[in-house]
Amino acid sequence: MKSKLSLLLASLLLVFSVGFVFADDDVDDDSMETRDRVRDEVEQRVSDRLEAAEAKRMEVRDRIEVQREERSQTLEQKREQFQERLQLIKDERKKAATEKLNTRLSTVKDKWVDHWNNVLTRLEGVLVKIEERDDANDVTSEIATARTAIAAAQTSINELSAKTYEIEITDEEGLGDDVSSAVATLKDDLTEVGTDMKAAHDAVTTVISALK
Repeated sequence: MKSKLSLLLASLLLVFSVGFVFADDDVDDDSMETRDRVRDEVEQRVSDRLEAAEAKRMEVRDRIEVQREERSQTLEQKREQFQERLQLIKDERKKAATEKLNTRLSTVKDKWVDHWNNVLTRLEGVLVKIEERDDANDVTSEIATARTAIAAAQTSINELSAKTYEIEITDEEGLGDDVSSAVATLKDDLTEVGTDMKAAHDAVTTVISALK
């Protein structure tokens, strides 16, 4: 009788122990599912906001492209004027070099515009990810400042994109000064935008530093 009772007790203990094991497994599974769901939700929010930021950036780029097309006629007129003034240069070597440099001015500007637009896209992406952090409320003010700096930089880029750069040829004797003036104008404009880009970069860096 005692042996049967002992066997029964042992069986009950085994059932309870197995039940607790399965209960723990259920809790662990629930916790993992919750963590996975939260992670997926966060990743989806980040993805959505990044897409929204990129869509906004593409909208700006499309607007810039429209502006480029709208001023294409004016640009063509300036190029025709440049070609006419270019005939004032009798030295064929100087003429070829001047024409090449004149084309180079627009190429350099366009490359910087594209580069800076890409940089702003990345900076905005950094802010979007930061805003999904648990401690994002600690840097609300810094994020707002960074976004203002990014917007200012974007405005500068748009203004640069709308500009045209042509060497204003007076005569062959003053060609050196004409070229220097055109190069200096582009350099000054690039420097100005670069200053705004640095301010945007520094503002985002400040947000990151404030979280450490």
